[in-house]
Amino acid sequence: EETYIIQDDEEILSFFDNINKQNDENPETMVKKILGNKNFWDTDLDSYDGLTECIFNHYVTINQIGMKAAIEELTDSQLTK
Repeated sequence: EETYIIQDDEEILSFFDNINKQNDENPETMVKKILGNKNFWDTDLDSYDGLTECIFNHYVTINQIGMKAAIEELTDSQLTK
């Protein structure tokens, strides 16, 4: 297993730290808060039809099978289209 060292602005790290501390939240709410953070994206990405659901589904997949397998699954599904 590889280790990834997170390097980001303090504001962003603090935001995600607070999200992680609120771990009783439902994961879809967490995704909505992240996508809706205009400070990150300069717009409310949660307002784009279907994006929150798509990101949430990928989040669930990553948590179920791991990042590497999720990427392989996504790559394989794109190659067969």
